[in-house]
This record gives sequence, structure tokens and C-alpha cells, in this order.
Amino acid sequence: MAFEMRRKAGLLFFIYASNEPKSVLARDLGDCRDNLRNSRSVFLIVVLTATVIITCAGCLGGQQKYNGHSVLGGFSKVSQKAFSKVLFHPDLQKKPMIALTFDDGPRASVTNRILDSLSQYGGRATFFMVGTNVPHNGDVIRRMVAQGCEVANHTNDHKYISKLSSDGIVSQVSAVNQKVAAVCGVSPVVMRPPGGYVDAHSLSVLGSMGMPAIMWSIDTRDWQHRNAQRTINNVLSQVKDGDIILMHDIYDATADAAVVLIPELTARGYQLVTVSELAAARGGMSAGHKYSQFR
Repeated sequence: MAFEMRRKAGLLFFIYASNEPKSVLARDLGDCRDNLRNSRSVFLIVVLTATVIITCAGCLGGQQKYNGHSVLGGFSKVSQKAFSKVLFHPDLQKKPMIALTFDDGPRASVTNRILDSLSQYGGRATFFMVGTNVPHNGDVIRRMVAQGCEVANHTNDHKYISKLSSDGIVSQVSAVNQKVAAVCGVSPVVMRPPGGYVDAHSLSVLGSMGMPAIMWSIDTRDWQHRNAQRTINNVLSQVKDGDIILMHDIYDATADAAVVLIPELTARGYQLVTVSELAAARGGMSAGHKYSQFR
């Protein structure tokens, strides 16, 4: 029945957008009303509403395509399915979820090992990329998106945005968005200030660009000690539902830690989701604000 209602929702909007006779629209609307009256499941109503919204967004905003993947509103088709799975399934909403995040990459030899493990265990992560690393890592970035991971912004040259002018911030952030979109068809919608340095001025500029600043609740310090076991211990000793975990996909030791953490966290019952998925499941986020966790 859920499939039929989704089919009818898509059909109704297509008929409307195509200027078909109103009698056809009225007939299908009547069918949907009958189905809704006969259903006592609030979940199906939510699915119907979400389907119409997604369909409208696709018609109004258009779709980009790259390598056979459809992109809508900054997310790949794979990400849309994963997002809907987390957002609408009540059982999954009850399960704890965390966001693994990786900064400063990509570095193919490291990032691909992390992606291999995520693929094996059905997890996703968010990759905050430095713009200078983007052009020569197109295959890795396209793989991120194909697996439902989130591509994100870490400035073009790893600049501390709290020390930049408004024009400087816009230049650093826009350059990454443009480079990432050029290689994979998806423009980042979240950014992480290098070093975590952000102030009221830089947040205001990010807000004007439609982007929130994503911080972290667990800092593994992997960049400092470069020891896989210490990274593993730092995560497992303090991880909680709603955490955003900071690592860097430019160190071999981080990949060594990730291939242990991903199956272990999954075995402990955590859903490994993107930052945007975690935020959506916990009330959302707004441009120009900073977030270190979503409880």
C-alpha cells in the first residue's frame, strides 16, 4: 500500500506539472483521499507528504547528473535513500547514531581504505575537503558520493577563517564548493573551519553563504599522535549518541584506526550517518550557526 501511495503522489504531481485535464487530477486525488481514510498509519501519511516534497523539489530545482547518479538538492540519489531511511523509519530513529568526519583530504590511499570499510559495514561518513586536494582526487570524491557519504568544505587552503576578511572567507569557501561540484556534481552544504577557529563575523559570512559551521564533540587528536590504537581508544572510551567525531583522512594510522572503529561502532549498535543526516534526525541546523553534536 505504501508503494501505491508513493506512486500516486508522484503521478499526481506529474499530471499537475504537465497540465493534464483536471478530471484526471481529481480522480487520483479522490483515490488518495480514500486510501488515507482507510489507513490508520501515520507513517504512511508522512511518506506520502515527503514524496510530494521531494518530487516538487526535483521539478522546481532540477536535477544534475554525473556518472549515472542523479543529484537533488546537494545529495546523490544514494544519499536521498539513506536520508529517507534514517528520517522516516521509527525503529532507526530510536537507534543511536553518530557522524564520523574526516578532515584535510582526500588522500586516495587513506580515504579509499576508509570507504572500503564503510561500504562493507553499511556506514557513511562526512569528508571535509581542502580545495587544493580536490582536482586530482576526482575518482575518490565520486566514490564518496556514490556510497552516500557527504562531501563537505574545509576551505581551499586550510585558512583560519576567523582571521580573514569577508571577501577572503567567501573566496576560500566558494572555491571548494566549485571544485567539488566540478568533479562530482554535488556542492557541499556544510563546512568545518580549519582548527575550529570561528567567530561571530565569520559565522555571519557563512550564514550569508547558506552554510553552517560543523565542529566536533570528540577530537581523536590523530593528527598529533598518529597512533591508531590511541585514536581507537579516544573514540570508544567516550562515544555517545549524537556525537560528531573528528579524524583526518591523510594519515595511514587514521585508516588503520577507522577499519577497526567502523565495525566495532556498528556492532555496538551505532548508525554511522553523515552530518546532514544526523542533524535532520535531531531537529535540523541553520546557516550561520555552529554545531558540535546533535543529541
